[in-house]
Amino acid sequence: MIVPGLESASPRFAAESAHPSSAIEWWFFHGQYQGAVTGSRSFMAALFRTNLAVHNGGVSNGFQLMLAVLDHGTAASGHESATWIDRSLLTMAVEMLKTNVPFVDPLLQQAIAHEIEANGPPHPIVLMPKPQVFEPERLRVQWEGFELSELETGFALRFPEPDSGRSVRMHLAPAASRMDVSCASEFVPLGTSMAYNTYPRARLTGRLDSGEQIDGDAWIDHQWGDTNWFCDARSGVLLGWDWFGINFDDGSDLLVMRHRDARSGGTLAMHATFRPHGGAARTVYQLTLTPLRRWDSHATFIEYPIAWQIEVPQFDAVLVFEPRSDDQEIASFGFMRAVWEGAGTVRGSMHGATVRGTARGEFHGYGYLFDDQDGVEANGRRVDGQAPG
Repeated sequence: MIVPGLESASPRFAAESAHPSSAIEWWFFHGQYQGAVTGSRSFMAALFRTNLAVHNGGVSNGFQLMLAVLDHGTAASGHESATWIDRSLLTMAVEMLKTNVPFVDPLLQQAIAHEIEANGPPHPIVLMPKPQVFEPERLRVQWEGFELSELETGFALRFPEPDSGRSVRMHLAPAASRMDVSCASEFVPLGTSMAYNTYPRARLTGRLDSGEQIDGDAWIDHQWGDTNWFCDARSGVLLGWDWFGINFDDGSDLLVMRHRDARSGGTLAMHATFRPHGGAARTVYQLTLTPLRRWDSHATFIEYPIAWQIEVPQFDAVLVFEPRSDDQEIASFGFMRAVWEGAGTVRGSMHGATVRGTARGEFHGYGYLFDDQDGVEANGRRVDGQAPG
């Protein structure tokens, strides 16, 4: 979709085409849109591409799509999500589960392999035909009701709302130049480095299939590289992360990320990138994240930290992140099972001044079951605690 008046090239947008030889790559969009009838909604759309043949020196793609909306006007949670995978990704997962050295309980790994081979991915993940179009150069993807296209001015995005099924079409034009996140392997020692491009602020214009006009803003990420952010193949350690993308009301932006051992919770690396309004970005590598509140998922029984205190001493920053809704969990294909990915607000102080703004958080790797019996016992305790006396 091209929005009139936005067709000409933008100096704020650089090429974000695919990198087919990379083991993994994703494009992430998170923001909010509003319309006269629809009201205000947060949304997330993330397309993941996995090179299934990377270890053989080839290119063979598998895809996962994660979608979510959060209706700000709903008294209850108002959060709905959808996760799609294609058959290539499913086939690869079965083969790896059957042949690879287990990172989790071996009996659990074999049971999962047989289950998804016979019955497909676990609910609510949907098995879809492969994308009808994937063009890596000047990115263009068409996958059932989902479309993503790289334009000279930004991205054109279309997706079905998981709750209503309505088609949402939008153009996302960066409001400032790309912010390169410095997470090279000498600073974030997790194997080979992951390339990380981000546009913290993008203007959003578009419409629903009813013709209703919408506008808003969004955060855009594009990342690619090896799988070292997910697991350390040498040690057999599965990894997770806690991530925050923050837009302050004064026009400045902050990205905060901590990588951790998913089993022990120990911190392995951390980085924070701050860009003042109209200024240059600066990255530092010391910060402290402290959970303030946790939430138990009724769907997966995963416990997530969802409210946080964020301290970055070199930016004189002490911030508190609060989610817009506790339940912003999204199903994910694989041992991780699900991720908490959602909208929030931030307040606190930075550089000696009071600050507040909008934010999004991603809390990844809390759903691994490292020991089958521990998982059964933990879930049993939760069920017992919810049963009537």
